[in-house]
Amino acid sequence: MTPEHMTPEHIDEVADLFYATFTAAGEKWTRERAKKHIIESYFGECHYVVKKGTAIVGVLLAFPLTKVAGTELYIDTIAVHPQFQKNGIGTMLITAALEYAKKNDLVAVSLSAHAKLKSFTWYQSLGFVPTGWVELIKMEKNR
Repeated sequence: MTPEHMTPEHIDEVADLFYATFTAAGEKWTRERAKKHIIESYFGECHYVVKKGTAIVGVLLAFPLTKVAGTELYIDTIAVHPQFQKNGIGTMLITAALEYAKKNDLVAVSLSAHAKLKSFTWYQSLGFVPTGWVELIKMEKNR
């Protein structure tokens, strides 16, 4: 298994994976909302999937984002099907993103993570460090 670039043909299967992964983690996604999120953030060149046979078991959605220090690669989503977690697939996807950033002279790779989730310490083990910035949100509708 190795990461390959995601294509528009993968969107439906990636939506299924996204839904399965994040609902298993307790998030309240619907499959339709997951698909909409993927379509809205699809830029292609920095999206990767990992397949076992023909089935997609991991995905990473990322895009270049220019900030004060320069352009960085922002990892919007990384998901590995619950049955395939702890097999190095997430690390393969992060490595693909880091290689993309290096190849394209981007200044950093960033992501958002909740400090109370297991993934937070995993990101730190891969060299990501908290910046001190905290995401703020104001809900316009109760959903």
